[in-house]
Amino acid sequence: MKKNKIIFCGDLTQNNGPANVNKSLKKYFNYTFIDTKSKKRIYSIFCFFKYLPQSSVVIFSSNYRINNYLFRIAHLFRKKTIYLMHGYSGYETVINKTKNPNRAIKLENYILKHVSVILIVSERYKDWFLEQRPEYKHKTHFLTNGIDIEIFNNIKIKKENESKVNNDIVVCGANRIIKGNDKVAQAVSLLNKENHLCNLAVYGYMYPKGVDITENESIKVYGRVSQEELYRALSKSKLFVLNSLMESFGLSVIDALMCGCNILVTKNAGITSIMTLENNDIIFDPNNIDEIKEKIKYNLKHNNNERILKSIDFEHYSWQNVAKRLEIISERLINNKDFKDVR
Repeated sequence: MKKNKIIFCGDLTQNNGPANVNKSLKKYFNYTFIDTKSKKRIYSIFCFFKYLPQSSVVIFSSNYRINNYLFRIAHLFRKKTIYLMHGYSGYETVINKTKNPNRAIKLENYILKHVSVILIVSERYKDWFLEQRPEYKHKTHFLTNGIDIEIFNNIKIKKENESKVNNDIVVCGANRIIKGNDKVAQAVSLLNKENHLCNLAVYGYMYPKGVDITENESIKVYGRVSQEELYRALSKSKLFVLNSLMESFGLSVIDALMCGCNILVTKNAGITSIMTLENNDIIFDPNNIDEIKEKIKYNLKHNNNERILKSIDFEHYSWQNVAKRLEIISERLINNKDFKDVR
């Protein structure tokens, strides 16, 4: 298949979950990529119009304004399209009290209605999405995010030099409401009051309309940091907690496992689709502070890192194989063939 038969439109610039997925796919998905978050936005749009006439499928990763406008043009040209969904705006914008949520929801609804295929980044999130929007079952499938084995091997070497002496806990996503980190902070405060000493480090952008996370001797907010700095923090910490109300995947859990952390993960995270977890590894109610407190206490004393790592099929979820599955799905869409056995 010619390279320009498939166009991939997405963010290749920023350092966030969707952008990092796009960058990883670009290494192995040998088709035309257009960085729609590039500072050279006019050039990106020029490339889109240049390659669109000869394309058979256009993939849109995430729903933001420029991607939505380009999607409308692809739809106007009657191109087959794939929407790589990293999150559902109809839920997240409302929960997070995003400015002008109706605009984001309206943009997303246009894509959901007219796109050829909705491809969601985990099986768990796909099942949840279809509970919200069952009318799209006929065209919805999942493409589980990959794992960068090369980064994993590099971190594995580095982490052997790090000491995990203190009961340090890490969360990411800062004070976004959907992340539930305020409940983790309250659980840590209770543990310290009960003389189970531990420290919480909070990473990520602090949102003006986010939840309140009060700093004290045991809770520190570090804000946005580089990926390398986050790896260093994780390599020195004992436990990583993901307490999201809903999480499409959760790449940060993989980062934490790579860095030798134990993990405590909400049952609502897509990442749970690719690993085997036991009861004490899972938060069943992200709003239950007592449950979070008791499971933090348990996982600071009992290691689950090695057991969970062994349950993950790293070869199957390598980015090379994920990119290959995306290629197969795209080719079958072009040829009007079923693709739901690709997983």
